Amino acid sequence: EIHPAAGLLVLFLDAAKGAVVILIVRQIYVGDYWLYATGLMAVAGHCWPVFLKFKGGKGAAAAIGVMLALVPLPAAYALIPMVLVIIITSNVTLGMTAGFVLLPLLIWLILHDMGLVIFALIIALFLGLRYIPTAKRGISKAGNWQDYIIEKNYMPWQSKRKKK
Repeated sequence: EIHPAAGLLVLFLDAAKGAVVILIVRQIYVGDYWLYATGLMAVAGHCWPVFLKFKGGKGAAAAIGVMLALVPLPAAYALIPMVLVIIITSNVTLGMTAGFVLLPLLIWLILHDMGLVIFALIIALFLGLRYIPTAKRGISKAGNWQDYIIEKNYMPWQSKRKKK
């Protein structure tokens, strides 16, 4: 079993990978479209890394880093529902969905930048497509979508699940 600290370290490093790319490209400043393309490439590179034979993660951690570097305040606000949903339901997919669905609205309310809103929608759609197989597996394993959202035998962070 993986220790939570190790998981948080990996989350931080994956998010940093996405953030660093944005910070470097922002310093060079080649225009917004290249900035957005670089952010999308960082997320795609997380999903399909060349050095791991194109088998990587879902892209959410890198996307969090990209968005924190690109739009720090709206992204920080989007982390709040992400973390709360994950704590309440122990469902990471649902938590990520909550945060990335709210992010475009937060960007619009705080920054009024349609280019960033569109980019956030593209990232949310990309991640949504990546998470569909995970959600389908989770729902079929739980038996129905209600039990997938909050497991019947739920205990905080699923640390001590009841045996079925």
